Amino acid sequence: MKEPWWVSGPVFSVSDHGGRITVLPPGENIGRLDLGLLLRMVGTAGAWLILMILSAPRTTGPVRSEALQEMSRTWWWLVLLAGAAVLMMWSTAGLFAVARRIFRQLDIAFVMAACAACAGFGAGMAIDAAIATASPVETTDGVISLFFIAAALLGFAGSATWLPFAVARARRRGRAIARLRERGRRLFGTVVSIGRMTGDIGGFTQFRDTRIVYRDGDAERDIAVAMSATPSRVPLPGFGVVVFTDGVQVHIEPDREVPVHLDPDSEKYRHTADGGGG
Repeated sequence: MKEPWWVSGPVFSVSDHGGRITVLPPGENIGRLDLGLLLRMVGTAGAWLILMILSAPRTTGPVRSEALQEMSRTWWWLVLLAGAAVLMMWSTAGLFAVARRIFRQLDIAFVMAACAACAGFGAGMAIDAAIATASPVETTDGVISLFFIAAALLGFAGSATWLPFAVARARRRGRAIARLRERGRRLFGTVVSIGRMTGDIGGFTQFRDTRIVYRDGDAERDIAVAMSATPSRVPLPGFGVVVFTDGVQVHIEPDREVPVHLDPDSEKYRHTADGGGG
């Protein structure tokens, strides 16, 4: 393989599918929700807060005061606004990348970035609404602001509640994978069929009911698993895999010791705007 399977796939999972698939490289462990990551979330929320405050005079109205209206039209305000937008995108993308690297799941990375974004967005809208309330200028966008504040609050509350449980589950899954690699029986099998495409998450095409056959002693096992891979890394039937099992749990990953069989027609695995293949 040109790239290791944990970078571009294929990744297999017996217990999860989609963004919940844990992609754990050999020799690594799932990280923790530590102070450094929480501070990064606070920084991302702060970037969203700054952007909302600077953009409010140009996106909501009527404007709070003539002075604020004039300032929002100056070149330096536009420079600050552009800088805030760049900071927001950079911090959000950075948080997503770090969270994905630490927890090895797309879902956790998405929700962590969304949690920070909702916090900053909602706080910015709340500050703007407070300024509007205190302003002598009559405004007409209070209901709209309250709607967005409520939506951001619900998004923040939901994601913040879900995160600790998701992190705990990812850590349990990571420990199980490490244990199976270290102590489980090592069996060999092949991909029989790739199953059906179910969507695209972060550039990885998702599959359900990918069939894998492997020998366990005198018995031949046939199991259906979820699979995630970039379009150029989708395996063909005959693709070799290693199966780690303790008789109860199963972990599957590509066999790096045998020739790789990948589908050269990657375009059919690329999702277009209407959700179909390329």
